[in-house]
Amino acid sequence: MSVYTIAGRQFQSHQLSLAVLGSVFVGPWVYSKIFKRQKTLKEGEMPPLNPSNKEEEAFILKYIKDHK
Repeated sequence: MSVYTIAGRQFQSHQLSLAVLGSVFVGPWVYSKIFKRQKTLKEGEMPPLNPSNKEEEAFILKYIKDHK
């Protein structure tokens, strides 16, 4: 069995292969859990506006309508 020295520590070949397989398969799964993909909006849909009052909502909607 081969022994490799990495950063002053000795690792056997099966330890290195398990580390590589773990990072290849578990890494993307962890990444997908941490950084969730945002939903894409369909044509004509708008994200929530969350205005503080009706006047602000009317202004935002008018602005969006004028700048399409």
